[in-house]
Amino acid sequence: MKNVDGKLVVGKSSEQQSPQLQTPDGTFLGRDRGEWGGQLLLQPAGKQTAPAPLKEGNIRLLFQANDRVYFIEGLAHMGRNAGALYQVTGKAPAFTWVKLADFNDAPEAFAVVGNDVYIAQFHGFTVLRNLQKEAVLEKTFWSSLYPNSVAVFDNHEVCIGMRGGYVRLNTRTKAFRFFQHLP
Repeated sequence: MKNVDGKLVVGKSSEQQSPQLQTPDGTFLGRDRGEWGGQLLLQPAGKQTAPAPLKEGNIRLLFQANDRVYFIEGLAHMGRNAGALYQVTGKAPAFTWVKLADFNDAPEAFAVVGNDVYIAQFHGFTVLRNLQKEAVLEKTFWSSLYPNSVAVFDNHEVCIGMRGGYVRLNTRTKAFRFFQHLP
């Protein structure tokens, strides 16, 4: 699902691609293998070497804001349901990272609009407004419906695609409504 010229376009969910972010220093590569782990890697610009590992963890999103690189990791598996926001620090080739915020809910689907990141989670919904965490909803009905997409509209409305339908949510009033896909 996505916002196309102010209209919601709903389609069949496709498998998510591994996140990548190209920068002048190289391409950051995210890997997420669920319960089997993942990692953040850097393929240096102009070098034909193997990507260098930077951090272990299931990388769900890579993005830039304020000319810096950020990533979100997370996992919902058995008793674990969490995630975090990180900033890449340092200079090539000695990159490191710093944790900026924890999520008490695994991030599942994202939309980046300007410096804001809209995050559909396993149980809820969070917005990073200029990288400041704002929990919009917690412990919602969609647990285990696996949010797979987020479409953002100008009027504080977002649509969250998931198994069986989608939710239309106003991030300001926190009012939401579920629309079921009918066969």
